Amino acid sequence: MAIAGFFCLYALLHIGYGLPLHLIGDEESLIGGALKMIQLRSLPVFHLVEFKPLYYSILLPVLYDIFFTIYALYIYIFVTHVDTLAGLQQYLLVHLDVLWFLARIPSVFAGGALIVVTGMLARRLVPERTAAGMLASLFMATSFFSFQLSIVSRHWIFNTLFLMLALYVLYRHDRIEKRDAFMASVYAGLGVGIGILGFVAIALVYFVMFMRDGTPIVAFIRSRISLIFICIATALAILFVAAHPGAFLFIAAGEA
Repeated sequence: MAIAGFFCLYALLHIGYGLPLHLIGDEESLIGGALKMIQLRSLPVFHLVEFKPLYYSILLPVLYDIFFTIYALYIYIFVTHVDTLAGLQQYLLVHLDVLWFLARIPSVFAGGALIVVTGMLARRLVPERTAAGMLASLFMATSFFSFQLSIVSRHWIFNTLFLMLALYVLYRHDRIEKRDAFMASVYAGLGVGIGILGFVAIALVYFVMFMRDGTPIVAFIRSRISLIFICIATALAILFVAAHPGAFLFIAAGEA
């Protein structure tokens, strides 16, 4: 936890990377999509053309909208010269970089959570080495790649976090229980809410389940943990695809 805490503190000091220039293309898509959802007060499925620049699924834009809404309410209530919605819109346009800062904050804490989960998974995988968890967390925290992805608004750190969470719950007990399969399916399914790589995570987690269960493939496919995982992960994936089918269609067509 201490390693993750220092990581988050250090990352928070660097979330202004590149600003006021917008150097990260994914940020334009995600933050623009979040603002468009607020403007239209609708899900992308009902406005496919308007949301074409949003080539990711809706989970991150919805998360950003929570931060943006709290910030907008604060400005509307406490800034004296902002007393109309038009004035609020003008204020947000003038102080656009604040939205970039707010959108990057979840990435920082997702990076910190990834460090913690990585250490927990390492302790389960190598229980005879007491320092395995600390070393795994330390390696993750000192990775430049992990740090760089934690100070910008991109999908990679969230996809990795959900994958690691799913893997951890599969290894936290000696045998995979039904609740473990359920939680793994939820984490894997939420990955689809981040982007198309979530489908890869679902397949990978299911394969790990099969290898860890150790039963013949036909028996495993018919088992309760397999059915639970398939049903929940598939339902979540369908939900996110239905909410913004364009994100997956555009990528599949090579237009993103």
